[in-house]
Amino acid sequence: MRTAVPQGHYKTVTLVAGLRLSGLAAAKAFDKPINATLFEDWVEKCLVPTLSQGDVVGMDSLSSHKGPRQPGHEPDRK
Repeated sequence: MRTAVPQGHYKTVTLVAGLRLSGLAAAKAFDKPINATLFEDWVEKCLVPTLSQGDVVGMDSLSSHKGPRQPGHEPDRK
């Protein structure tokens, strides 16, 4: 969709969801950019309740997926 943005200002809306063969699961929109805290809250409260035994969850390498509560998390070394 294309629309005009007044004076170059815009608002970020982030949509997160699980993808199944039957469609989207646990879809949620955030009225701001997502961070690790919001992502972990979504996983715990929205995604996990929809999972069944044997389901597999995969994630890309977005920084918000690398919070301290994620398995295998290693802090960025600078």
